[in-house]
Amino acid sequence: MKRKLINYLVEFYWAAGGILALAVLYLLSRYVDDVREVNPALGAIVIVVIPFILDKAIKFTLNNWYIFKLQKTSSIADIQERIRAQESLLKANILDQSDEVIPKRMIKSKMMIYYTVALLCINVGDYKNALNHLERAAALSVRVKSGVDDLLAEGTALGVGNKCAMWEAVSLSALGEIDSAQRKIEPFMSRVHKLKQTDRATVWLVQTEIATRSGDIAKAREYHSKLDADIWELAEKFKRPDLVYDSMLFDGILDKMEGNFDSARQKLESVLKNTTSEGNRIRATRELNFSDEAGGRVQNQGPMPDSVFGNPVNPPNIVTAVENRSTVPAPGGHEANGGTAAPMPGWGPGRNIFSADAMIPLITFNSITNSPIGDERNFCNIRESGAQSQWSPCVEVFPGKEYHIRIYIHNNATHNLALVAENVRASIHLPAATGKIIDIHGFIDSTNATPNRIWSGARMYSGQDFNIIYMPNSAHLMTKHYPKGVAIPDSVFTRQGALIGYERLDGQIPGGFQYAAYLFITVRIS
Repeated sequence: MKRKLINYLVEFYWAAGGILALAVLYLLSRYVDDVREVNPALGAIVIVVIPFILDKAIKFTLNNWYIFKLQKTSSIADIQERIRAQESLLKANILDQSDEVIPKRMIKSKMMIYYTVALLCINVGDYKNALNHLERAAALSVRVKSGVDDLLAEGTALGVGNKCAMWEAVSLSALGEIDSAQRKIEPFMSRVHKLKQTDRATVWLVQTEIATRSGDIAKAREYHSKLDADIWELAEKFKRPDLVYDSMLFDGILDKMEGNFDSARQKLESVLKNTTSEGNRIRATRELNFSDEAGGRVQNQGPMPDSVFGNPVNPPNIVTAVENRSTVPAPGGHEANGGTAAPMPGWGPGRNIFSADAMIPLITFNSITNSPIGDERNFCNIRESGAQSQWSPCVEVFPGKEYHIRIYIHNNATHNLALVAENVRASIHLPAATGKIIDIHGFIDSTNATPNRIWSGARMYSGQDFNIIYMPNSAHLMTKHYPKGVAIPDSVFTRQGALIGYERLDGQIPGGFQYAAYLFITVRIS
């Protein structure tokens, strides 16, 4: 019964405000005669001005109560339904009228509706839609300030205008538009300690996001400590323990950037399990995509093939023959000729894996599982020369034809962190073997990467014995800086490998997709 009464008062807050103001006026009227005898002017103020202010204040309070209820709804569809209900009470279909022709008495209500919908969009992670509604609310707040002869309404517009700027900064920073977010939040920094605690926490939230996305871990930690202090006080003050997960989300992200993966995983999983914000849940899910579902390191998919390298001599007579097989594995792991398929060469070593859209805080090569080439751990692939088929780690070959072997090289560190891999070398094990199956391995080494060496294997197979002949001088490296390729020496076929790089062959490869490289060689089947 109590809940229904509260809902009734909230839904009809205009009527409730007037009724409460009249009640206060009645109570004051009992003493108005005494006041008039003392001071007639004061009596006039008591009987006219105070009820007027109370009426406005009560309506304002109940309106914000209503807005708070809307923010607690679970979906945009729910809030739109409630907004339509509010419109019918206001006797104006204000959302279907353009902002330019809406009656002045409705401007404030429409402004608050835009603002409320924007906050709900932020709660569900729809930042682009939130920006659209915040821009409309901000535009209407200007009209409220300039076109409404109502001191309280003007004060509301000033508050909403400032809050729109803050939440625009939140949305822009979440979308990665760092410069725009910084411009929006900068005016608040000079008076941050004069702001209400809720607004101050919003400023720290934006600055933490900006510093995090810029890769400035020290500054991000500084802002996060301020955010954390305000968030915990607000959670206790408003009995909202879910608020702490706004802070914990960034704590987990920063732990991951610092390489504390176990701590990061624990905090992000706690956010995922307990937060009431869908936006936080989406972000935590994305940031958690740096390891396997079991929470540990991904297991090695193939043995370390270092033993395949013999003495560093010129190709193709580099290594001993690969064991001949009586069966031929078809692409996809199927068997041919009725025998048992030889195990695929695989990749290694086991290492943390990442999503392409996650922050990657360390130098590691080919550990993204959803990059433009697919799973980067399978970075050694083959394709017939001149063909338009897909690159594949397992290809049936035919005598007399030429094939390209490709090694993909990508420093996965997030670009903004300015993490440059050093002493990067690539090597290829190209067997001087005869058989129905020949496995090829590619290696990438770097002295400051984690791990220092990774490998990936590919397979050529045929229904008859064959061997591989390297086409002289075909080894070349392609990057955006070398779109036509640059020649790679034959040391690429040795254990030490050949020094590679992005702008020059100096072993330097910055982090980011734009600095990825491809190493190609061409072979002929004999």
